[in-house]
Amino acid sequence: MDYDEQDMPLLPGPNDRQQKQLQKRSKLLTVCPFILGNEFCERLAYYGLATNFVTYLTHIMGVDAATAAIEVMVFEGTCYVTPLLGAYLADSHWGRYKTILVFSTVYLGGMVCLALTSWLPGLTPGPYDDPTLLQNALLFGSLGVIALGTGGIKPNVSAFGADQFDEKDPQVRRPPCLLRVRRLEGIMSKLRQSQQRW
Repeated sequence: MDYDEQDMPLLPGPNDRQQKQLQKRSKLLTVCPFILGNEFCERLAYYGLATNFVTYLTHIMGVDAATAAIEVMVFEGTCYVTPLLGAYLADSHWGRYKTILVFSTVYLGGMVCLALTSWLPGLTPGPYDDPTLLQNALLFGSLGVIALGTGGIKPNVSAFGADQFDEKDPQVRRPPCLLRVRRLEGIMSKLRQSQQRW
């Protein structure tokens, strides 16, 4: 038992192992809601947009179904190419956290712009009118901003979550099957989307 200068017994403090566990828990508890919330919102927004986009283009913008399908595929392809930029920025310049924060803001801005293009009068064509150049530019510009935003989030959120775990600690090691399950969920989602379009 340790005593202070007045010979009063000192209460034992946490040892190094307990201190590390407290730090690890508090780090995980503060970071996990950010990671899960960001990933949930990004995936919900992306898949909600991608599944309804053909209907919006054909019914509101007056585009034929074949052209609408091509435009959706270009948008989705762009969303899967822009992660190269997000990964480069995270690894070489900004780090994962700053990249996720900046591109989440970009993504939110794109979603707000897209919502405004369908909500504000004059930014969607009338029932029997063709879309104007301004209407198309605002629609596809906001989609480009969304694609850029998803490019910064998609490659970094999962890696940022994995960074929170200490690989040396056997209690927090995760089996690689979880990664395979996540990939399988993405593949199944894509298959369901393609079946709905046919």
